[in-house]
Amino acid sequence: MKKKIIGFIAIILLALIVQQVYWYNKLDGNLVVYVTNVSERDSINLNIYLDDKEVINETLTNKYIFYKNSSFRVSPGNHELIIKANGGEIEDKYNFYSLFVKRIVIEYNGKSGDQKDLDFIIRSETVFGNFVVE
Repeated sequence: MKKKIIGFIAIILLALIVQQVYWYNKLDGNLVVYVTNVSERDSINLNIYLDDKEVINETLTNKYIFYKNSSFRVSPGNHELIIKANGGEIEDKYNFYSLFVKRIVIEYNGKSGDQKDLDFIIRSETVFGNFVVE
Protein backbone atom coordinates (compact mmCIF):
# COMPACT_ATOMS: atom_id res chain seq x y z
CA MET A 1 0.00 0.00 0.00
CA LYS A 2 2.85 2.42 0.82
CA LYS A 3 4.42 1.79 -2.59
CA LYS A 4 1.15 2.68 -4.33
CA ILE A 5 0.83 5.94 -2.37
CA ILE A 6 4.47 6.87 -3.01
CA GLY A 7 4.06 6.00 -6.72
CA PHE A 8 0.91 8.12 -6.95
CA ILE A 9 2.62 11.11 -5.31
CA ALA A 10 5.65 10.67 -7.62
CA ILE A 11 3.39 10.71 -10.70
CA ILE A 12 1.65 13.89 -9.54
CA LEU A 13 5.00 15.61 -8.86
CA LEU A 14 6.32 14.54 -12.26
CA ALA A 15 3.19 15.89 -13.96
CA LEU A 16 3.59 19.21 -12.11
CA ILE A 17 7.23 19.51 -13.18
CA VAL A 18 6.43 18.66 -16.82
CA GLN A 19 3.57 21.17 -16.84
CA GLN A 20 5.77 23.97 -15.45
CA VAL A 21 8.55 23.21 -17.96
CA TYR A 22 5.98 23.32 -20.78
CA TRP A 23 4.67 26.77 -19.77
CA TYR A 24 8.20 28.08 -19.13
CA ASN A 25 9.15 27.22 -22.72
CA LYS A 26 5.83 28.31 -24.27
CA LEU A 27 5.84 31.71 -22.53
CA ASP A 28 9.62 32.17 -22.90
CA GLY A 29 10.20 32.71 -19.18
CA ASN A 30 8.72 32.15 -15.76
CA LEU A 31 7.22 35.63 -15.36
CA VAL A 32 4.83 37.21 -17.86
CA VAL A 33 3.60 40.77 -17.31
CA TYR A 34 0.49 41.97 -19.16
CA VAL A 35 -0.28 45.71 -19.12
CA THR A 36 -3.26 47.58 -20.51
CA ASN A 37 -4.92 50.99 -20.39
CA VAL A 38 -8.65 50.66 -19.69
CA SER A 39 -9.14 54.25 -18.56
CA GLU A 40 -10.87 57.21 -20.15
CA ARG A 41 -7.50 58.83 -20.87
CA ASP A 42 -6.25 58.60 -24.45
CA SER A 43 -2.76 57.46 -23.51
CA ILE A 44 -0.45 56.99 -20.57
CA ASN A 45 3.33 56.78 -20.37
CA LEU A 46 4.16 53.70 -18.33
CA ASN A 47 7.50 52.62 -16.85
CA ILE A 48 7.74 49.28 -15.04
CA TYR A 49 10.73 48.31 -12.93
CA LEU A 50 11.49 44.75 -11.83
CA ASP A 51 13.92 44.64 -8.90
CA ASP A 52 15.08 48.24 -9.63
CA LYS A 53 15.75 47.57 -13.34
CA GLU A 54 13.54 49.20 -15.95
CA VAL A 55 11.94 46.41 -17.99
CA ILE A 56 9.01 48.14 -19.73
CA ASN A 57 8.84 51.69 -21.09
CA GLU A 58 5.63 52.07 -23.12
CA THR A 59 2.97 54.55 -24.10
CA LEU A 60 -0.36 52.75 -23.87
CA THR A 61 -3.48 53.94 -25.64
CA ASN A 62 -7.00 53.06 -24.58
CA LYS A 63 -8.09 51.53 -27.90
CA TYR A 64 -10.34 48.63 -26.97
CA ILE A 65 -8.72 46.19 -24.51
CA PHE A 66 -5.22 45.54 -25.76
CA TYR A 67 -2.76 43.73 -23.53
CA LYS A 68 0.93 44.38 -24.08
CA ASN A 69 2.82 41.37 -22.75
CA SER A 70 6.47 40.89 -21.84
CA SER A 71 8.20 37.72 -20.65
CA PHE A 72 11.06 37.56 -18.17
CA ARG A 73 13.25 34.92 -16.62
CA VAL A 74 13.57 35.58 -12.90
CA SER A 75 15.13 33.56 -10.14
CA PRO A 76 12.92 31.95 -7.50
CA GLY A 77 12.34 34.23 -4.52
CA ASN A 78 10.88 37.59 -3.57
CA HIS A 79 10.69 40.30 -6.21
CA GLU A 80 9.37 43.85 -6.38
CA LEU A 81 7.52 45.39 -9.30
CA ILE A 82 7.33 49.20 -9.38
CA ILE A 83 4.89 50.84 -11.78
CA LYS A 84 5.39 54.51 -12.62
CA ALA A 85 3.13 56.50 -14.89
CA ASN A 86 3.41 59.95 -16.45
CA GLY A 87 7.05 60.50 -15.52
CA GLY A 88 6.73 59.22 -11.97
CA GLU A 89 3.67 61.25 -10.94
CA ILE A 90 1.80 58.04 -10.18
CA GLU A 91 3.55 55.13 -8.53
CA ASP A 92 2.48 51.73 -7.31
CA LYS A 93 4.51 48.86 -5.86
CA TYR A 94 3.76 45.18 -5.96
CA ASN A 95 5.76 42.51 -4.11
CA PHE A 96 5.49 38.87 -5.14
CA TYR A 97 7.16 35.51 -4.70
CA SER A 98 8.20 33.62 -7.81
CA LEU A 99 8.66 29.87 -7.75
CA PHE A 100 6.37 28.54 -10.47
CA VAL A 101 5.51 30.18 -13.79
CA LYS A 102 3.54 33.31 -12.87
CA ARG A 103 1.57 35.94 -14.72
CA ILE A 104 0.91 39.46 -13.51
CA VAL A 105 -1.83 41.57 -15.07
CA ILE A 106 -1.59 45.36 -14.61
CA GLU A 107 -4.62 47.39 -15.64
CA TYR A 108 -4.55 51.17 -15.55
CA ASN A 109 -8.10 52.33 -14.85
CA GLY A 110 -7.56 55.93 -13.73
CA LYS A 111 -9.98 58.71 -14.34
CA SER A 112 -9.34 61.58 -16.73
CA GLY A 113 -8.57 64.89 -15.15
CA ASP A 114 -7.65 64.82 -11.48
CA GLN A 115 -4.31 63.07 -10.86
CA LYS A 116 -5.49 61.79 -7.46
CA ASP A 117 -8.00 59.45 -9.11
CA LEU A 118 -5.34 57.52 -11.04
CA ASP A 119 -5.24 53.89 -10.10
CA PHE A 120 -3.78 50.52 -11.07
CA ILE A 121 -5.37 47.11 -10.65
CA ILE A 122 -2.70 44.43 -10.22
CA ARG A 123 -3.54 40.72 -10.27
CA SER A 124 -1.16 37.82 -10.03
CA GLU A 125 -1.72 34.12 -10.72
CA THR A 126 0.46 31.06 -10.80
CA VAL A 127 0.09 29.32 -14.15
CA PHE A 128 -1.62 25.95 -13.84
CA GLY A 129 -3.53 24.85 -16.90
CA ASN A 130 -5.12 26.99 -19.61
CA PHE A 131 -6.03 30.24 -17.88
CA VAL A 132 -3.12 32.14 -19.40
CA VAL A 133 -3.93 35.12 -21.64
CA GLU A 134 -2.55 34.22 -25.05
